[in-house]
Amino acid sequence: MKRKALKITGLFCALAMTAGLLGGCAGQGDSKTEVVRVWTSDAGSKDIMTKMVSDYNATIGKEEGIQIDYQVFGGDFNQTLNMALESDQAPEMFSAPNDVRSMVKKGQLLAIEDLPDTEAFLKGYDGELLEDVNVVDGKTYHVPFKVTTTGLIYNKDLFKKAGIVDEQGEALPPKTWEEAREYAKRITNEAESTYGFAFPLKWDSVFYFDFAVPFSTSVPFDGYDFQNGRFDFTVYKPAFEWLTAMKADGSCFPGAEGLDNDMARAQFAAGRVGMMIGASWDVSVFSEQFPAQCDWSVAPAPYFEGSERYASKSTIGPFLAITSEAKKKDLNKISKVYQWFNSKEVLTKLYEEGYYIPYDISIIENTTVTTEAKGWAEFAALLEKQDVVPEPPSVKLEGDNDYTIYSKIWAGSVNIDEALKDLTDRNNAAIEKGINDGSIDKSKLVDSSVKKNPLPKQ
Repeated sequence: MKRKALKITGLFCALAMTAGLLGGCAGQGDSKTEVVRVWTSDAGSKDIMTKMVSDYNATIGKEEGIQIDYQVFGGDFNQTLNMALESDQAPEMFSAPNDVRSMVKKGQLLAIEDLPDTEAFLKGYDGELLEDVNVVDGKTYHVPFKVTTTGLIYNKDLFKKAGIVDEQGEALPPKTWEEAREYAKRITNEAESTYGFAFPLKWDSVFYFDFAVPFSTSVPFDGYDFQNGRFDFTVYKPAFEWLTAMKADGSCFPGAEGLDNDMARAQFAAGRVGMMIGASWDVSVFSEQFPAQCDWSVAPAPYFEGSERYASKSTIGPFLAITSEAKKKDLNKISKVYQWFNSKEVLTKLYEEGYYIPYDISIIENTTVTTEAKGWAEFAALLEKQDVVPEPPSVKLEGDNDYTIYSKIWAGSVNIDEALKDLTDRNNAAIEKGINDGSIDKSKLVDSSVKKNPLPKQ
């Protein structure tokens, strides 16, 4: 589990094998058509994935006797999936879960190694990063698929209106968090209902995506110290002080406590917000879900003046996992479907059209982006300046989680120092409990190679 920049060593070196696997039986047909159900909560890519699945069913699937039933769910996805799992009616594949270990213990997942003809497929992945993406007891339960880059999105129209421009009159994004605070005050105009910054406090992932990831530019590690194998959230004190100062300035979009991420993005798209934290998935949001009514762009996450600078963080994510229900189907066909979803063909198409940045950086190097969607090139370019870091251990936390602490600090109901120390202590207590009940592998808590966040790339 070593830290490294994205380095892909032949992730899809098995492309020739895949082509043979999926296309080698062309014309042979299959007397029995196997329906493979795939459930996902990934609404952002619904249109293009539905089209690609339809094309697959009409060509390769028809020849191989495979019919993919692809369904996209809304906010009730987890509840629907859990009910299906408990009643043995789960689909064969679904959006990859966070808590793989517990699902493996319940016998709800099928390892990729248990599918036919997957040895060459798995060898195409970098072993160390593959381990970070969820290998349990030596078996792999899903593989890297996409990279999410994070940056500061800003309304160029509001910047120009406030006179925040360079010598050529172009909008000038902040390089430091101090500048971001100052710019937010200059942009805010209550009479015109425009505000400098938006914080979606109702979003349960706000701490991670809007705080831990962007502020990784100014902290030595992301809440977990691999040198000592312990959590330490006190490193975020300067960031929370900045946050509460922004609130005191009155330059934040009002009602942050009731804003989820969609609501905040809708306000940004309407031209009422100067800045907010954005991720590469927001490109399709501002072109399709909430078409932007303003001229906007993307900049690297700022850093604190006077602090040591570090590289900001990218996150690697999987797409699908396989349920144990797949055992009831033809595993040869399950294997083919899983490898198709993770194929270079699929990833290239998703990158070309501005949906996902692929895990395989060679796709970026060899693919011409066809989308004209604003912001896509800028988010993809951030990959060169960001780094991937190991994920901290997953713990079962008792009491307030990071999202709750974030909200309480914003509300002023808790002291920053006390709240971060409490969050630190309870996470470390959860580590000990996890070691005792076997849900945490003690040998993976410490990694001496992970000294601190890497320095920014020049």
